[in-house]
Amino acid sequence: MAQATFDTLQFTETLKAAGVSEEQARAEVQAISLAFSQVIEKQVATKTDISSVKEELSTVREELKEEIHAVKEELKEDIYELNASIEANNAKLNGRIDTLDKELNGKIDANNAKINGRIDALDTKLTGKIDASDAKLTGRINLMQWMLALIILVEVIPLLKGVLAG
Repeated sequence: MAQATFDTLQFTETLKAAGVSEEQARAEVQAISLAFSQVIEKQVATKTDISSVKEELSTVREELKEEIHAVKEELKEDIYELNASIEANNAKLNGRIDTLDKELNGKIDANNAKINGRIDALDTKLTGKIDASDAKLTGRINLMQWMLALIILVEVIPLLKGVLAG
């Protein structure tokens, strides 16, 4: 129990000097001392109280350390799981990208083959038409050469006869 420490003898002497009997002065000192002790006991922390609070704080500190450690471990596990999930998603996405890349390359190759086929067909068609036009022109040129040769023969032979006869 905490006690108020004050000079009870001096307090008693002060009361007696004021005209209070020694018996009453002692009773007042004892009552005031008891009242102070009760107030102090309820409002002032003792060394035992402080020691108890220190022990509680130490216990709480250790419990918090353990909880913090547990939370850290849980976070490590969560981060590990999250990384694994991210890696799995990346693998899925890379697989999907590869599939799409193959599909698109296949479509591009098919379109290129189709376009090349159409170009080849058009080239064959145009080559045929050019060859036909060339043959037609060659035939006309040959015909014109024959006609020119006949005209020359028809016109030049009488002239030559006239020159030779004359």
